[in-house]
Amino acid sequence: AGLKLLADLQIAAGEIKGVPFSGFNLQSNWQHNLLMVDTCQAKLAGGELDISAKIRLGAKRPLEIYEMNASWLKVNIAELKANNLTGIFDGYMTMKGPWPEVEAKGRLMAHKINYADYELGPMDASFQYQQHKLSFSGLRVKTKDKLRGSVEFKDEFRQINNLGVDFVNGGSISVQGK
Repeated sequence: AGLKLLADLQIAAGEIKGVPFSGFNLQSNWQHNLLMVDTCQAKLAGGELDISAKIRLGAKRPLEIYEMNASWLKVNIAELKANNLTGIFDGYMTMKGPWPEVEAKGRLMAHKINYADYELGPMDASFQYQQHKLSFSGLRVKTKDKLRGSVEFKDEFRQINNLGVDFVNGGSISVQGK
């Protein structure tokens, strides 16, 4: 009973905010305010993106993510128009919760990573986003030092409130925003 919509969308190529993509394929269905994304795949920034999700659209909360899984392979960060940052990224994450209190966790691996004139990679880190705070652990950079730290955001990522990095073998960096 009730309305059920099935969608199968394919886009050969396009661009979102200056970032090219190709081979976009979306297979989803919607029933009883529940959106199921069975497949969402694309080639993006020289890499591959794959997403699946179960999302409820409702009256009490406009959007609630029951489960979202995303993975990306060989994404070239320079093609994402990130200022002064280059490198190749692989990783995955899972998300859940009501928007904007969504929670996420995952792993990010970077190869040949550079920021401005500084070589930072390779890098490997686990991350978690909870209560508008992004934290990472086990971050390894080329120097083989272990780092851990966190970033707090204000206004839904528009402003960094607090940035802290601790070197496991001693030393720390802390930046406070306004």
